[in-house]
Amino acid sequence: MASSATGLTFTHALIRDTLDDELDPEDRADAHLAAAVALAARSDAVPAVIAQHLVDAGDRSDPREVARWAGEAAEAARRISGHREAARWSEEAARGWGRAGDTDQQGSLLASAIIGWSTVGDSRRALRLSEALSHPDLGREPDLRADLLGGLASLLGFPSVDGFRRDVSGARSAIVELADRAASGDVRSRGRLAEARLNVERGPLHHEDRIGWLAEYERLLPAGSNVLGRIQHLYWATSLAFESGDLHEVERSVREWELLADRSDSAFWT
Repeated sequence: MASSATGLTFTHALIRDTLDDELDPEDRADAHLAAAVALAARSDAVPAVIAQHLVDAGDRSDPREVARWAGEAAEAARRISGHREAARWSEEAARGWGRAGDTDQQGSLLASAIIGWSTVGDSRRALRLSEALSHPDLGREPDLRADLLGGLASLLGFPSVDGFRRDVSGARSAIVELADRAASGDVRSRGRLAEARLNVERGPLHHEDRIGWLAEYERLLPAGSNVLGRIQHLYWATSLAFESGDLHEVERSVREWELLADRSDSAFWT
């Protein structure tokens, strides 16, 4: 051990891990809980470190505290575009809220985890969590399922930066379920279905279809004053105007996009 201005620290991680291994499970859990409590009281508290100690404390920790710190860790990771860590901590937070019996929070964090795993291309994990989200106890917000399926189809079916699609079969599976929901009269599912088809069914062969899907998307899910929503609508309007050869409309859309991007906190769209 070595002393510092803030207390005692291990001189090497191996020493810490060796001592940790020598503790019996109950003492180890208590030590992790004590570490979490001590670190949480500091002004320079790091949410991911505290959350990990609480997770390692197992049943000794309050599931609400696990969920709260894991949620903060996810937010911190998301701010620096650490989508994999954000997804992992969102999933951990959802697990904590589930243990605490708060299904509203559990469903919301599950949706965040799914979006995170989709963003990094782990479609299998995203779809598995999507099935968990369809549990009746988490289904009190019907719009959430439609939004999730639309987002999954778009993320999985959209070409990645190297020009290849991430998971077309996964995207089409989400579209099939959206189509079933839309056929039952669910308006939001119809809007998300149009959005998903815009993302997945691309290219000149679908140009006319995509003009119709964009019109339906804008009619059923208007962006309103939401900046990110307006940028997403503008993306498709610009793309389709370019395909049509309407360069004046393209220029107008790009100028509007630039103004909106200055007001957006999304580095991707900026």
